[in-house]
Amino acid sequence: MKSFRLPLALPVWVRPVISVLILLSCAATYMAFAQDAQKPAYLNPALPPEQRAADLVHRMTLEEKATQLVNQARAIPRLNVSPTTGE
Repeated sequence: MKSFRLPLALPVWVRPVISVLILLSCAATYMAFAQDAQKPAYLNPALPPEQRAADLVHRMTLEEKATQLVNQARAIPRLNVSPTTGE
């Protein structure tokens, strides 16, 4: 396998800059995949609704559960739950 080599006419500072940019790009890609892996089950539309609902209810506090028992339930920002209108 032939290795990739930059042209020799580039200034000396270009090679380290390119190396840092490649490293940062790899780190950003890794972080994007790591965030998806840490996404809670209730936000994963690929899972069955029963599993998503069970996960959400498990994460809710007693007070948050009580506020959801009315027709116009409040939002739960920490869990990314929107308010409901009861329609």
